[in-house]
Amino acid sequence: KAIDYVLPELLQNINDCAYAEGTHQRNLNVSINLDEGTMLLQYDEAGFDYGNVYSITAFGQSSKHDESEGEKGLGFKKVFSLFEKVEIFSNGFFFELHADNNTVPKWIVDEEKVRKYDVYGKTAMLFSVNDAYKPKLVNIAEKWKSLMHGQYVGTLVSPIFMDRIDSITLEGCDEFYSREKMLDNFFFVRLPLLKSCHEMIDGNAPGAVEEYKKTRDELKSRRKCLAMSEDEKKQYLDSLALELCIPRVINDSNKGKGVFYSTLPTESRTYSTIFINVPLELTTGRDGIVDDSDFNKAVRRILFSTAFGTVPLFMRALEILADNNRGVFLLKYFSSDFKRFFEIFANEDDLDNICSVFRDLKLFETYKQKKMVSINEAYSIDRIISKYIEFIPNPS
Repeated sequence: KAIDYVLPELLQNINDCAYAEGTHQRNLNVSINLDEGTMLLQYDEAGFDYGNVYSITAFGQSSKHDESEGEKGLGFKKVFSLFEKVEIFSNGFFFELHADNNTVPKWIVDEEKVRKYDVYGKTAMLFSVNDAYKPKLVNIAEKWKSLMHGQYVGTLVSPIFMDRIDSITLEGCDEFYSREKMLDNFFFVRLPLLKSCHEMIDGNAPGAVEEYKKTRDELKSRRKCLAMSEDEKKQYLDSLALELCIPRVINDSNKGKGVFYSTLPTESRTYSTIFINVPLELTTGRDGIVDDSDFNKAVRRILFSTAFGTVPLFMRALEILADNNRGVFLLKYFSSDFKRFFEIFANEDDLDNICSVFRDLKLFETYKQKKMVSINEAYSIDRIISKYIEFIPNPS
């Protein structure tokens, strides 16, 4: 179970890190030594600063300026459920953390080791297990191999958290992960919350502008924003986004395995083949969503409320996904029970209205006129027949 949480945490941190100056590549090299009981990760990034060192050691904290929820925050501490020690070499910082006291960094004085792992524009993390846990490294290696072989959908692994990693190589494995290959298999859409919401404001909707201002102020109420300057708050709020991802082809490896994330490792099955990431505020242990948070209420309002315009942002994202990929029959990505899909991340009182709005979304292209229509609109019978023949094995 711990492996299912630790590797996605590490992948998300790497996916979110800043590029080194003058580079736009993010490559990850993984090396596992079963005899020594170690796992070495080396990847391209600008590297640690004092804020990152603080966030990776302080309890319940993350760097206040981090734009990405997973960036070197509390979730990293989950690695100590597997590893006894981690040594970090990054941007002039060389320190180690131990499982029994993981809030106190110890400076690394081994000059030979520093010379070996200190590379400009890269971070190296050397994880060590005790003798009793060495067999678990075999399982960890198998998890990495599954990624190398294109199995991007796992218990908690998702393409959403790998879309900025250009390549992953595993020492001793002939196969490798490439971002280019992954993008050939998935469609993505990403919408900034506040910017998209502002663009969708309907001037004829009563109180839409006031509702937008209220929602923006509630987003600033998040605990991590309290220590930020106004410029930092703006930068953080502008970075908040809704992300959707679907496979180009539904098969046994991904069918019905869609997940609703609020940044790793919190996840819920969506009973669909759609992967969703929404930046909700998590509990201190990152194992649940804070239900009564004003921040979370504001995010949900942006996603599902019609107060800003005729179509909520989440629904607009689905329409964009469908319009940009007209060869995809989007309905097959859902179960027949739409309410079951939406009840995972929407308030119960809003479910009936949300399902009603969903049925009016223009998600499907007509067969001859090539225009987008909804489930509730007239739907050409020849299109239904053509899709039935295309997707149903041995159609009668």
